[in-house]
Amino acid sequence: MHLFREGYNDRWAIPIPTDRFPSIDDHFRLLQDFMRYCNVTRPPHFNQGLFT
Repeated sequence: MHLFREGYNDRWAIPIPTDRFPSIDDHFRLLQDFMRYCNVTRPPHFNQGLFT
């Protein structure tokens, strides 16, 4: 996962934290976990069927 670091532009990456993203194969769950990780307070509605 690429994170912003001052002076590194987009070259700073870390392994995906499995404690926050336990289901990387479930794309819908991954999206929900990522929005939580980014503190999205009003996530948009997604049709879960788009991720199957």
